[in-house]
Amino acid sequence: MDFKELDYLITLADEKNISRAAERLFMAQSSLSHFIRQLESELGTTLFIRTPRGIFPTASGEQFLSHARNMLQEFRTAKNEIYELEHLSKGNIRFGISTYRGVYLLPDILRRFHSQYPGISVSITEKTSRQLEYEILSGGLDMALLSLPLKILKDQDIHLRRTDEVKLICAPGHPILKEAVTDPVSGTAGIPISAIGNYTFIFSPSDMALGYTARKLFHDFDVHPVSYPTELSPLLATAVVRSSNALAFSSAALSHLAPELTYIPLLPGPYQVELGIVFSPQGANSMACKVFCEYF
Repeated sequence: MDFKELDYLITLADEKNISRAAERLFMAQSSLSHFIRQLESELGTTLFIRTPRGIFPTASGEQFLSHARNMLQEFRTAKNEIYELEHLSKGNIRFGISTYRGVYLLPDILRRFHSQYPGISVSITEKTSRQLEYEILSGGLDMALLSLPLKILKDQDIHLRRTDEVKLICAPGHPILKEAVTDPVSGTAGIPISAIGNYTFIFSPSDMALGYTARKLFHDFDVHPVSYPTELSPLLATAVVRSSNALAFSSAALSHLAPELTYIPLLPGPYQVELGIVFSPQGANSMACKVFCEYF
C-alpha cells in the first residue's frame, strides 16, 4: 500500500460517497470500489458500511483511518522539511480562509509570495472560521486565518493579529443616510446602531464573524431590524444590497470591490473584527508556513 492509496481511503471517508470521492480523485468509480474491496480482503475486515445515505467507516475503519491520516501527515511533514532544506524552492502549504476575506486579502498576498517563492504551492480551503478550526485540529490544514476569539482551539497560539472594521453598507440615496450624525468625541460621521432598527437588514449566518457581530450589537443596543427573508454570506449580501433597499454589515477593507455602495461607520464605534493566524502542529514546524505568515 502506498501513500496515494492512503489518500484514496481518507477521501472516501471525507466524502462519504464513492461517486464523489472518485470524482475528486480523478479516477473511475469502479477502480475505487475495487481498491476498497481489495483492501478489506487483505485486512480481513469490513472498513465501510454501505447505506442509502452514503458510506460510513466501521469501528475497524475508524481505527485504520486514524493511522492512515497520521501516516499521510508524517509523510507530508517529512517531504516539506526536505524541500525546505533546498532553500524553500519546493513545497506545499495547506491554508484556510473564509471566501469573504480571501477575496480582498489573498490576490495581492499570493502574487507577492509566488513571485518570491515560485516553487511553493498554496492549497486554499474556503470555509467559515469555526469549520477551519476543526480542520486545524484534525491536521487537515497547516495554517488558517481565523476570526477571534477562537471557539475550539482555545489554547492555540495566535501568531499574527490584525483588525477589520465593520461598517454598514447601503445603496446610494438610501433613507438611512439622512440619519447620519457626527460623534462628538471622535468627530466621525456615521449611523447610530439604533437607527438600523427601522430598516430591513441582511444577516449573515451566526457562525460567521459579521453574523455574530450583528447579532451581538443588536442585542446589546436592543435593536430589532426587519430581517431579510434568508441569511446570506457577506459577499452575496453585498450583491443584494446593490439592488435593494436592504442594509448589511461589511468589511471596510472590501469597499474597493463594491465602490458603488456607501460604506458608513457605526456609532458609537468603531467596531472591529479581530483576526489571527493559527498553525497546526505540523504548520508550526514548517519554514514555508512561517514565511507565508509574514506576508499578512
